[in-house]
Amino acid sequence: MSRKTPQSQSPFRVWLLVLCLFALCSLTLAQIGNANLGGTVTDPSGAALVGAELTLTNAATGFKAKFTSDDRGEYTFRNLTPGTYELEVSKSGFEKYDQKNIGITINQSARVDVPLRVGSQTEVV
Repeated sequence: MSRKTPQSQSPFRVWLLVLCLFALCSLTLAQIGNANLGGTVTDPSGAALVGAELTLTNAATGFKAKFTSDDRGEYTFRNLTPGTYELEVSKSGFEKYDQKNIGITINQSARVDVPLRVGSQTEVV
């Protein structure tokens, strides 16, 4: 009877282990940073606001992402790490909008529509 020694199986086991580790790492990386947050910025009449400045801040890391609403008043922050965020929106002639505790989870496409209220404009001299 022929019996295999541990040394003859060793290269196969090493390659199998490397392959399994690579597969696990690929699955883990695929889950990180694939959440999205989007919505529409509107005025009190419901009309889209073009050019509103949006800042999204990760509460845990302090990471900030900026976006400007498009010609339909829409915005999208892509590839976000799951966590809790704060959204700030500003546009000249409107009150600043601030929403805290926006929870975003893995594979989520969250939506936060932003209705801006008309604000008073003040001039500093």
